[in-house]
Amino acid sequence: MADAEEARKQHPFDFALWKGAKPGEPSFPSPWGEGRPGWHIECSAMVRAELGDTIDIHLGGCRPGVPAPRKRDCPIGSPPPVTTLAKLWMHNGMVNVGGTKMPKSLGNFTTIRALLDAEYRHDTAPVCAAGPYRKPLDFTTESLEAAATGWKGG
Repeated sequence: MADAEEARKQHPFDFALWKGAKPGEPSFPSPWGEGRPGWHIECSAMVRAELGDTIDIHLGGCRPGVPAPRKRDCPIGSPPPVTTLAKLWMHNGMVNVGGTKMPKSLGNFTTIRALLDAEYRHDTAPVCAAGPYRKPLDFTTESLEAAATGWKGG
């Protein structure tokens, strides 16, 4: 998250319901100015439009110390009786590469398609399932090689 955006927060768990327009990004007119819904609004709107008011399981990733998944319950906007977005929230720890987080902005990420097309395609699931799902996972070539060795009984 950008430092300027972080500085505007009144509480560390604050999140944007509406984000101001940025050059080159889609935006819409609103009473609050040009902009777009924050991600939590988009997520809850997509769920309601495609799956209904409540889903059984919500999967995703979390940043350490930020309880983002439950934020999607806030903006769902159901009139009373209020519903929860998901019956069960399951969110994994961050996936790191060589001890560094893996955002697109750093360019150190890989896609599922690339993993499935790679030499280690059968070893990806054992690496991801090797530890507690809420803890960070360090995804490395060494972890894939270790999974390949274990998978083959070597």
